[in-house]
Amino acid sequence: MANQFTKTLETLRKVKGWTIQRAADEAGISKVYYWEIEKDQKKSPSIETVIGLAKAFGVSMDELTGMKPVVKCERCGGNGYHEREEVAA
Repeated sequence: MANQFTKTLETLRKVKGWTIQRAADEAGISKVYYWEIEKDQKKSPSIETVIGLAKAFGVSMDELTGMKPVVKCERCGGNGYHEREEVAA
């Protein structure tokens, strides 16, 4: 069963219109390793990998791991994600 981290990862990849290969390349990891993470087959990616993923998608580690909510924004055409406080403003 997918956890919040893997759900967020998949959502961000799809919003960007990236393939698994593109997401892996942007994060500096192999396609197989990225797939294992997104499909919840790799239980504990390293902190370096999580940092790389967050940078690739342009979100904080808190947002990527589900510690801080990321909400879809209609203000920017539904293609961006912003912190909940920013959307409410």
